[in-house]
Amino acid sequence: MRPGRWIFVALLAAVAVLAPPATPASLAQGLTSTRVGVNPYVGVLIFDDGDLQEIGREANLGPMLGARLNGAFRPDWQFDVGYGYAQVETEESEFVDSDPEDQVELDMHSLYGAIDYFIGGSQEIPTRLLLSAGLGFLIINPEEGDGDASFMIPLAVGFTHPVNDWITFRGEARDHLQFCSGPDEDEGTAACVDDEMLNHIEVSGGLEFWLWPRNR
Repeated sequence: MRPGRWIFVALLAAVAVLAPPATPASLAQGLTSTRVGVNPYVGVLIFDDGDLQEIGREANLGPMLGARLNGAFRPDWQFDVGYGYAQVETEESEFVDSDPEDQVELDMHSLYGAIDYFIGGSQEIPTRLLLSAGLGFLIINPEEGDGDASFMIPLAVGFTHPVNDWITFRGEARDHLQFCSGPDEDEGTAACVDDEMLNHIEVSGGLEFWLWPRNR
């Protein structure tokens, strides 16, 4: 599944290039140094199978829902606190005879803080490139048995495009780098068999609603 994730990144970049121009009023967003907003979003999660493939299992794409609280403290810098929820299903590999009872659902919760940096943005081309990095936790709970919590580093690339002076569209591809530790013998559940770094890719989009200051 790993090669397929770059297709989503390429599509995201294409959307950024083709985004329609904004009205001049919407450019006020980029000129305000301090503002607070919320960003609900939807997307898909490409769950990193890791070495689970070596034992004949694979994970399907999972839907993802989430929200961020955004605080812009300079025109080009922003701080996010985010939460995301995704449900993925693992099953026997297509190369292995399987039965529906072998499917296992995993609930994934991501909680993180991140710093965003914006590049570009003008009256002619109001779309801005977004780079983001942070630190957080990833919690994976199977439908049966104990879950697993681990540190992760969220890294993202994306874009923002103003809709009007208080709404922005935001799209991104985010890599949740999980520091995965293999489960203890006959205890717990983990996303890996041995200790390794996993790359769970989230491709998402949503609207940022700037709540303060509302009137400029």
